Amino acid sequence: MIPPMHATPVEPVPVTDATQPVEAGVAQVTQAPVQATTSLPVLDHAVRARALHVPRLAPGAYLAIEDGGDISVIPLEGDIVRLGRAFSADLRLENPTVSRRHAILARENGTWVLLDDRSANGSWVDGERVTRAVLRDGARVRLGTVAMSFLLVEAAAA
Repeated sequence: MIPPMHATPVEPVPVTDATQPVEAGVAQVTQAPVQATTSLPVLDHAVRARALHVPRLAPGAYLAIEDGGDISVIPLEGDIVRLGRAFSADLRLENPTVSRRHAILARENGTWVLLDDRSANGSWVDGERVTRAVLRDGARVRLGTVAMSFLLVEAAAA
């Protein structure tokens, strides 16, 4: 079995310098840059058989929220999404630790930003309480005790 390779910073690798004499078993060397490579993970048939296969998401922004025993992935539509317990919220969260008007997700110049809307229990991004935070793919968001992940799916390279 071939061990997996991981992308790590690599120092330049010595390369033989043909202009220098070579002693028995010892070569004179100069430095040449080398790029690290990685192998793609490949599942064996036993793992693949028990894996849950999920269709690829369309490009866009999403919130993944644990909902009961499931994970619900909700697309963020429009440039402003209001989150809270109120019936007027675009994304309604039925949890007593979530304020009626808890937070706002806004798209600003192609970037998604979370704005706390004066909530009682706070808005948290990656473990820090925030009033405003730029969201990056994979950011862990918590409103009160409701945890979710921000997902940003880029268009596939052509």
